[in-house]
Amino acid sequence: MLSYYEFGLRLVAQPFSTFESEMLVNDREFNEVASTSNIYFIAQRQELFFWDIFLIQYHSEGYDIIAVSEGCSVSRTAPNKEHIDGPVDFSKCALRFQLKCGAEKSPELEIRCVNMFNDDLFNKYEFEVGVKLIRIWGIKSEGERTLVYWNTPDSFLWQFSQEKVEVYSETQIDFDLTKFWDFKLLYIGISKYANSYQRLLKKGHEKRQQILSREYPQSDGARVSDEITLFLFKLEETQINTNLNPDEVYNALMGLDNQNKIPYADKIADAEKAFVRTMQTKYNLETYKSYPKSDDGLYNHDIESYSFTINEDICFHTEDIVITGSADGLGDRIIVGEISEKGKSKRGGE
Repeated sequence: MLSYYEFGLRLVAQPFSTFESEMLVNDREFNEVASTSNIYFIAQRQELFFWDIFLIQYHSEGYDIIAVSEGCSVSRTAPNKEHIDGPVDFSKCALRFQLKCGAEKSPELEIRCVNMFNDDLFNKYEFEVGVKLIRIWGIKSEGERTLVYWNTPDSFLWQFSQEKVEVYSETQIDFDLTKFWDFKLLYIGISKYANSYQRLLKKGHEKRQQILSREYPQSDGARVSDEITLFLFKLEETQINTNLNPDEVYNALMGLDNQNKIPYADKIADAEKAFVRTMQTKYNLETYKSYPKSDDGLYNHDIESYSFTINEDICFHTEDIVITGSADGLGDRIIVGEISEKGKSKRGGE
């Protein structure tokens, strides 16, 4: 018998605001990725911005500024554009910027251009830099434009947390991304037999509309649609600790144990109940007071105890509860079963 089973929530795409979702909903590549999610969170945070963006070129005596966005005055709807041509060696260039969320600013960060695109493919590049979006277009001699790089502040943080982007800092100050990834959690939902794209984005979603109409912006002059952020998760089975006899070990390795027969819908149903019961989210009217007892979760399956984590470097909080995730799976845990008091879940880490 499996003595302990761990489940983790992992993002299938970068977090994105409700406003950004209107642009993503018709993107085929995004829709394919979003369709792999069955559990989603709706949360709120002050807007996150790129700030003081520079394109620089290093040389033996330091660096030259080739292009700069007007970081503090750039318009959200009409970002500054710089066309870069002439004798620029992109192998020595970097994009330097800060992140800003409310009063919090990051140290100066930079991404080397060689890590963003292959400068041998195009004659020149067009940099479109704004507080909410960075895009780089490669331009051939015949005028054809190709998008070679793009990032939003949250997609950059997601890539950074997954170690998919190399980031440098002259100040050598440790960059704590959790200062920018701390969200007020408002609603948790699942789509047991469809997916998060169909449930949350393709069709009208009642709770999402309620949140947009009832919540107030956290920053003066902000739009609620720019602060309300959507998270699309999949449930992954992160670790098994076992006390098995040789036959049970063989069955587990061969996929013949009962655990592999548990419907995925039951796993995500239990995950929803665990997080709602623990976090006491404002817009989930059903609070699952009898959890872990349920008809459609893991209660009736042969599992002694199990836990849920958020396998991303994100912090979620409600009025009284904080749960901190970690990309390495070592964040706070919601533990269910004999390890906790029977019939209740508890939050905590070892």
